[in-house]
Amino acid sequence: HHHLYIPLSQTLLYCLALSSFFVLSLYAFVPSSVRRLPRDDAVHIKWRTGVILGVVTAGVGVYPWLFCLDDVEDYGIIGAGAAGKPLVFPPWYRYLGFSWQPMQDLRIALHVGILYLGSFACAWLKIYHCAR
Repeated sequence: HHHLYIPLSQTLLYCLALSSFFVLSLYAFVPSSVRRLPRDDAVHIKWRTGVILGVVTAGVGVYPWLFCLDDVEDYGIIGAGAAGKPLVFPPWYRYLGFSWQPMQDLRIALHVGILYLGSFACAWLKIYHCAR
Protein backbone atom coordinates (compact mmCIF):
# COMPACT_ATOMS: atom_id res chain seq x y z
CA HIS A 1 0.00 0.00 0.00
CA HIS A 2 1.45 3.28 -1.12
CA HIS A 3 1.18 6.74 0.35
CA LEU A 4 -1.61 8.57 -1.42
CA TYR A 5 -0.15 12.07 -1.32
CA ILE A 6 3.57 12.07 -2.02
CA PRO A 7 5.02 15.56 -2.36
CA LEU A 8 6.22 16.36 -5.87
CA SER A 9 9.56 17.54 -4.51
CA GLN A 10 10.16 14.15 -2.83
CA THR A 11 9.28 12.29 -6.03
CA LEU A 12 11.50 14.46 -8.20
CA LEU A 13 14.36 14.20 -5.70
CA TYR A 14 14.06 10.40 -5.73
CA CYS A 15 14.11 10.33 -9.57
CA LEU A 16 17.08 12.69 -9.73
CA ALA A 17 18.99 10.76 -7.05
CA LEU A 18 18.33 7.38 -8.69
CA SER A 19 19.30 8.55 -12.18
CA SER A 20 22.41 10.31 -10.84
CA PHE A 21 23.39 7.22 -8.85
CA PHE A 22 22.92 5.14 -12.00
CA VAL A 23 25.24 7.31 -14.12
CA LEU A 24 27.83 7.88 -11.40
CA SER A 25 27.95 4.19 -10.50
CA LEU A 26 29.06 3.35 -14.05
CA TYR A 27 32.16 5.46 -13.41
CA ALA A 28 32.66 4.77 -9.71
CA PHE A 29 32.23 0.99 -9.64
CA VAL A 30 33.68 0.01 -13.03
CA PRO A 31 37.50 -0.06 -12.78
CA SER A 32 39.36 2.39 -15.00
CA SER A 33 41.18 -0.49 -16.72
CA VAL A 34 37.78 -1.85 -17.81
CA ARG A 35 36.45 1.61 -18.77
CA ARG A 36 39.39 2.01 -21.20
CA LEU A 37 38.26 -1.09 -23.11
CA PRO A 38 35.90 -0.66 -26.05
CA ARG A 39 32.25 -0.65 -25.00
CA ASP A 40 31.53 -3.77 -27.04
CA ASP A 41 34.25 -5.75 -25.23
CA ALA A 42 32.80 -8.69 -23.26
CA VAL A 43 34.56 -7.72 -20.02
CA HIS A 44 33.28 -4.15 -20.25
CA ILE A 45 29.73 -5.37 -20.89
CA LYS A 46 29.85 -7.78 -17.93
CA TRP A 47 31.09 -5.08 -15.54
CA ARG A 48 28.47 -2.57 -16.67
CA THR A 49 25.73 -5.20 -16.46
CA GLY A 50 26.75 -6.08 -12.91
CA VAL A 51 26.78 -2.43 -11.86
CA ILE A 52 23.38 -1.83 -13.46
CA LEU A 53 21.90 -4.84 -11.66
CA GLY A 54 23.28 -3.46 -8.38
CA VAL A 55 21.69 -0.05 -9.00
CA VAL A 56 18.37 -1.67 -9.92
CA THR A 57 18.48 -3.75 -6.73
CA ALA A 58 19.22 -0.64 -4.66
CA GLY A 59 16.40 1.29 -6.36
CA VAL A 60 13.87 -1.50 -5.77
CA GLY A 61 15.07 -1.88 -2.18
CA VAL A 62 14.80 1.82 -1.34
CA TYR A 63 11.44 2.46 -3.04
CA PRO A 64 9.18 0.74 -0.47
CA TRP A 65 11.08 2.37 2.39
CA LEU A 66 10.31 5.80 0.94
CA PHE A 67 6.89 5.41 -0.66
CA CYS A 68 5.04 2.52 1.04
CA LEU A 69 3.01 2.55 4.23
CA ASP A 70 4.35 0.65 7.21
CA ASP A 71 1.05 -0.26 8.86
CA VAL A 72 0.01 -3.08 6.50
CA GLU A 73 -0.08 -6.56 7.99
CA ASP A 74 2.84 -8.79 7.05
CA TYR A 75 0.77 -11.89 6.41
CA GLY A 76 -0.41 -10.64 3.03
CA ILE A 77 -2.81 -8.38 1.21
CA ILE A 78 -6.47 -9.31 1.16
CA GLY A 79 -8.44 -8.57 -1.98
CA ALA A 80 -11.94 -9.35 -3.17
CA GLY A 81 -12.26 -12.53 -5.16
CA ALA A 82 -15.10 -14.24 -6.99
CA ALA A 83 -18.30 -14.76 -5.00
CA GLY A 84 -17.04 -12.39 -2.29
CA LYS A 85 -14.34 -14.80 -1.10
CA PRO A 86 -11.17 -13.02 0.01
CA LEU A 87 -7.98 -13.56 -1.94
CA VAL A 88 -4.78 -13.50 0.07
CA PHE A 89 -1.65 -12.49 -1.82
CA PRO A 90 1.89 -13.19 -0.60
CA PRO A 91 3.73 -10.37 1.24
CA TRP A 92 6.14 -9.83 -1.67
CA TYR A 93 3.16 -8.61 -3.73
CA ARG A 94 2.92 -5.64 -1.37
CA TYR A 95 6.66 -5.09 -1.56
CA LEU A 96 6.60 -4.95 -5.36
CA GLY A 97 3.33 -3.01 -5.46
CA PHE A 98 1.28 -5.70 -7.22
CA SER A 99 -2.47 -5.44 -7.07
CA TRP A 100 -5.36 -6.37 -9.31
CA GLN A 101 -6.74 -3.10 -10.66
CA PRO A 102 -7.61 -3.57 -14.35
CA MET A 103 -7.99 0.12 -15.27
CA GLN A 104 -4.72 1.04 -13.57
CA ASP A 105 -2.98 -1.90 -15.24
CA LEU A 106 -4.33 -0.81 -18.63
CA ARG A 107 -3.06 2.75 -18.06
CA ILE A 108 0.37 1.43 -17.09
CA ALA A 109 0.53 -0.79 -20.20
CA LEU A 110 -0.51 2.18 -22.36
CA HIS A 111 2.13 4.37 -20.72
CA VAL A 112 4.87 1.78 -21.30
CA GLY A 113 3.71 1.37 -24.90
CA ILE A 114 3.97 5.12 -25.46
CA LEU A 115 7.44 5.18 -23.91
CA TYR A 116 8.67 2.52 -26.32
CA LEU A 117 6.68 3.74 -29.34
CA GLY A 118 9.66 5.71 -30.67
CA SER A 119 11.98 2.71 -30.43
CA PHE A 120 9.41 0.42 -32.03
CA ALA A 121 8.78 2.88 -34.87
CA CYS A 122 12.52 3.38 -35.44
CA ALA A 123 13.16 -0.38 -35.55
CA TRP A 124 10.21 -0.92 -37.89
CA LEU A 125 11.35 1.86 -40.22
CA LYS A 126 14.88 0.45 -40.27
CA ILE A 127 13.58 -3.03 -41.16
CA TYR A 128 11.21 -1.54 -43.75
CA HIS A 129 14.01 0.53 -45.30
CA CYS A 130 16.41 -2.46 -45.45
CA ALA A 131 13.72 -4.64 -47.01
CA ARG A 132 13.19 -2.19 -49.88
